[in-house]
Amino acid sequence: KHLFALVIGINKYKSPSITSLKGAVPDAKAVCDFLRDAFQVPSDNIRCILDDAATRGAIIDHLVQMRLDSRIGSGDPILIYYAGHGGEAKPPSKWAKSTIQTIIPHDFGTTVDGRTVPSIPDRTVGMLLGLLAETKGHNITVVLDCCHSGSGTREVNADASLSPRSANVSETLPEDIDSSILSSLVGSMRHAGIARGFLQRGLRSHVLLAACASTELAMEHQQRGVFTVALLRTLATIGEQKVTYRDLLRRVYALPGQNPQCEGYFQDRALFDAEPSVSRAGGVHVLHRDGIVYTLAAGSVNGVSLGSVYAVYRTEDQAALGTNPLGFLRVSQVHDTKSTLVLTSGHTSPALSPGESAYALQHSIGVDQSLTIYAVEEDRTFLLQAIARRAQDLDEVAARPLDIRFIDQGAADLAVRISSAKMHIAVLYPPIQACGLHELPFGTDMTPGDIYNTLSAALHFFWHLKRTSPQQSLRGQVEIEFHRLQEVPPDGDFDEPTYEPHGSNLNVAGTTTLLVDENAAYGITLVNKSSFPLYPSLFYFSGSDLSITSYYEPPSAGIAQVQPPLEPHGTLTIGYGSAGAVPYNYYLYEGQELDAGFLKLFISTEYVDLSHIAQGSPFHGNHRGATLVSADTITPGLLWDTSLVTVVQRLPPISD
Repeated sequence: KHLFALVIGINKYKSPSITSLKGAVPDAKAVCDFLRDAFQVPSDNIRCILDDAATRGAIIDHLVQMRLDSRIGSGDPILIYYAGHGGEAKPPSKWAKSTIQTIIPHDFGTTVDGRTVPSIPDRTVGMLLGLLAETKGHNITVVLDCCHSGSGTREVNADASLSPRSANVSETLPEDIDSSILSSLVGSMRHAGIARGFLQRGLRSHVLLAACASTELAMEHQQRGVFTVALLRTLATIGEQKVTYRDLLRRVYALPGQNPQCEGYFQDRALFDAEPSVSRAGGVHVLHRDGIVYTLAAGSVNGVSLGSVYAVYRTEDQAALGTNPLGFLRVSQVHDTKSTLVLTSGHTSPALSPGESAYALQHSIGVDQSLTIYAVEEDRTFLLQAIARRAQDLDEVAARPLDIRFIDQGAADLAVRISSAKMHIAVLYPPIQACGLHELPFGTDMTPGDIYNTLSAALHFFWHLKRTSPQQSLRGQVEIEFHRLQEVPPDGDFDEPTYEPHGSNLNVAGTTTLLVDENAAYGITLVNKSSFPLYPSLFYFSGSDLSITSYYEPPSAGIAQVQPPLEPHGTLTIGYGSAGAVPYNYYLYEGQELDAGFLKLFISTEYVDLSHIAQGSPFHGNHRGATLVSADTITPGLLWDTSLVTVVQRLPPISD
């Protein structure tokens, strides 16, 4: 599909109070050239506004016009790039009591029609992006090579060749800012659910690549933006490879003093692609040989299991695709953040020299990872034959790992029976049975592929649902509050309504019971009781369809440092408030009177990429694959733990 771009670069500002930059315009021109040369984007698809053309009115008008451009179809990739000064502003009294992040247009601070031209606040940009996504789809990439840290009060790098892209401005935004522009656009689209802020978690309208963390400075060096240069060089080396946003940022080389951030719900989509990436299950990890010792940069926190076998690859791209393995190694020891691997009989040994690194992807299941099933003898034979036939159809290395053990009914996770040309699954796992859910409402077709996919999804589901930290070193340090939400009227004529908790915490002793109501909205609050900054990842495990839905994952930053989302003794809201995500609603499948699921929270003292845990339901045709995992950034001092909340949904009683 054709890509459309709005590229903005501002070196010179009309107000003498704003320091001129040197690299923003060259950066914008370099982005335009790259789009034309590397991606063959027609010049007519690129709008490039520089310096005095990048006024406040022009920037907003160009964002509005993209929504109205009939050439842009739904799902077409859209890039919005900004290089220039960023800033912070004081919010009006009726706005939330937080600092507003802004971008600084060319005519900021000047007088037009008797009024001082303000900066462009994050909520205005957020609303415009949300409306654009509502019309053109969510395949929108935003790149900001600026910062919003209020640099006038902070020390700048002593290197005189470096200069920050942050203006030391002081302004309080008017309460009705941009209301006349935006109110005419919103119309019937008030339900769009736009996230506020550039650096917000859970963004669904776009994926954001930011030059630095919110408290850092985006720097210029030798008349170019440090981040833009690194980003374009990385894109040039990737060429036509399909990489995700998360992986793209991981490949950007280290930038001193800057930790670029990738935020948004669709971090695991391929770059400029509305479809999710197609890759292997489990995650690719770095492997290093030191003498005769092979060390995997992943451990129990990532879900590595003792006795599992990993295929070794020369490059990460080969590992992601499961092609051309060098050999195989078996896990002999598992620690929190790393594992020791050894040569294994019956497999080719990888040809790695001492000191050499490679990439590893799980090939077979470990000791405690097998899926336990009860089935009668006739059905056992049928299942084993179906799995064997499927394995013959698949490349042995490319197949998603699956291992099942048939055991007694009292100890199995599932019971499987074959009847009426379907495979039916009963739930035997005690925590699910205790909620009253006994059988999945879906049957599986009898093809070897459908049987294999369903059972491998079940294995993945129960492994990540049941595993915990061996040390339990952070147990009880984070509380999970679950609230019904009520709508709060919007601040202004154009603004979206917000939500806030209403009533008491519904998480009572680890269980939340809901009466199904299609109009109800729910949100979650994580409360950090510890003195550690923490990195939470929250998933919902559906007992009815075996899907695992990501409710929250930290931003990614490649080899750079990710900002801790959950500060010591702080809170993080999910589904409402500053997290930027939409509220949650729960439902029953047709014919169901009850459902059971689990909110599982993974917390750690260092960033860990757990995006490989999420999976679609095998019954709905959106089975989840694998992602590249930057596990080699984990430090030896990491602590991690899990918490679990049972969510039971019931039909309301029938009134007379």
